[in-house]
Amino acid sequence: MSRKFLRKRVSVPIAAACLAVTASLSMADENKLFVSGENNYWQSAEVAEGSAGTTVTVNANTKYQVFKGFAGTVNEAGWDALSVLSAADKDKAMKLLFDKTDGIGFQWVRIPIGASDYALKRYSLNDSKTDDLKMDNFSITRDKEYLIPYIKAAQAIKPDIHFWASPWTPPPWMKKNAFDPDGFDGGDMRNEPSVFDAHALYFSKFIEAYKGENIPIDAVCPQNEPGYTRNYPTCGWGKYNYEDKSKNKSGDTPDNQEEYLSTFVANHLYPKLKQDHPQTEIWFGTLSNDKTAAGYWNGMKAKDTKREIIKGLGLQWNNITMVPANTSNYLVFCSEHKCGNYYWKTEVSNIEQADAEHFYAKAAPNNHAYGLESWGLIKEWLEKGTHMYSAWNMILDTEGFNLNSQLKWPQNSLLAVNRAQKTLKVTAYYYVMRHIGQYVDSGAVRIQASGSNALAFQNPDGSIVTIVHNPGSSDAETAVSVSGKSYKVKIPKKGWATLAIGLKPVSTKENTRNQFNSIMGLKVTSTGDAYKVSLPSRESGRVELLTVSGRVLETKAIPQGCSELSFSKNASYSGLMLVRAIYGAQTLTTRLFNAQ
Repeated sequence: MSRKFLRKRVSVPIAAACLAVTASLSMADENKLFVSGENNYWQSAEVAEGSAGTTVTVNANTKYQVFKGFAGTVNEAGWDALSVLSAADKDKAMKLLFDKTDGIGFQWVRIPIGASDYALKRYSLNDSKTDDLKMDNFSITRDKEYLIPYIKAAQAIKPDIHFWASPWTPPPWMKKNAFDPDGFDGGDMRNEPSVFDAHALYFSKFIEAYKGENIPIDAVCPQNEPGYTRNYPTCGWGKYNYEDKSKNKSGDTPDNQEEYLSTFVANHLYPKLKQDHPQTEIWFGTLSNDKTAAGYWNGMKAKDTKREIIKGLGLQWNNITMVPANTSNYLVFCSEHKCGNYYWKTEVSNIEQADAEHFYAKAAPNNHAYGLESWGLIKEWLEKGTHMYSAWNMILDTEGFNLNSQLKWPQNSLLAVNRAQKTLKVTAYYYVMRHIGQYVDSGAVRIQASGSNALAFQNPDGSIVTIVHNPGSSDAETAVSVSGKSYKVKIPKKGWATLAIGLKPVSTKENTRNQFNSIMGLKVTSTGDAYKVSLPSRESGRVELLTVSGRVLETKAIPQGCSELSFSKNASYSGLMLVRAIYGAQTLTTRLFNAQ
């Protein structure tokens, strides 16, 4: 939603059941500064003009790519980990991820179609024991236990979130040569037109079923990592490597083996989605194995010379080198942030020793070293020109293990749940993403920032956000020059600073439009020492009391069947405020004036 800055008198007559007032607002731009150091993250600091020995100069006249925002992946393991927390901590976790005022504000969510390696068990959306070409046994029943509640919790906080999806494996009956008796791990997709048609129908039914849950799918990728087959849900499409040679079940494909993922996409998936779901784009990938990625991508481009089929390209890990050549014609995005703690590196016995070169086998480190590594990874992808960046697991427990029982690999996450203590850890990696994501809006343009340790963006509303890293072993003062002014910033050692200049408050004009065009029964009535909120629906959701600048003051959950609730009048809140009711993807807003 655009937050165009207005500076004018705004007349705000409240609906008949509410207080009648007329408020005169003068809304000024805001500047904000947040800094992080090890074990002392996201501290608000005063924005002050000044100079320092080191200067980062931001040049808004030199522009690079448009950034569409950060994505995070929903997995069953994450929702299950959250289940051990208190309701307050669950709400805190989701806000840290999706709220733009108190968190990163993820703009995208990645959804697995069937089981990923961080599902609680192996499954697909059609586990027929025989060929089911008409998809008679298609079902999202299991998704309603974990993934869909996870997504609904995200939508309750950010109703305008976007979704992309991909399978880790097709239904087992579509494959051959699988590693496990049930057919989920490894193996090859059957290269048969009738099976390809069935798989295209599988995608179509997934999109339709999720649409029925008010979860619109913006884009799909045809296969997660087609270049690898492993001991968790995976599938090869003609070219792949099985990395663990000691457990190799099928062997690597010959170097000259032809891929056929592009045939499925061009001749089966694209026609089916064009017919059934023309609003859902196809993004090719996700391509992870740099030994096979070029073969898959070249095969797809040869079948899509007019660029009608593919609108985006998902790349990850070592395929960063493919980004620059494709950004002018496609939405190119990092489809998976590296999870860190690499099992092929030197093993260490202390969790704090784990870093990009050292592996800790007993649990996910989730330490400051991984935050430093993550900064370097995200910065490198952004500087290569990627338009979007997807985190892997947003939430895991502190152990971090997946379905692969033959290769124990504890992986990092943004938030980590200690199941025994029922506590939530907010990791350094999380704060790195927040330093970039919270004040950088979807549609921002990356602009030039001098030096090797800074990123800068200009938002659609003109505000400028600069993120600076201090890699040194002592605190450092840095001057950040933005729009002709110099701001003095003290950055902790091995820490970060985010300086946001010219932030625009939420437009009262837009909230007025929301009220009178979309009010649909949302009313606020003064009742002595409280404000009674009459709700337009008896569905579950939440109600927020917030300032006109968008800062949330209080939040209350709406239980299923509830028709009204109330907020106590608080002397510390005064003037014009907003009341927002959120039901899934629907948001309704009205206003009140607290004269205390």
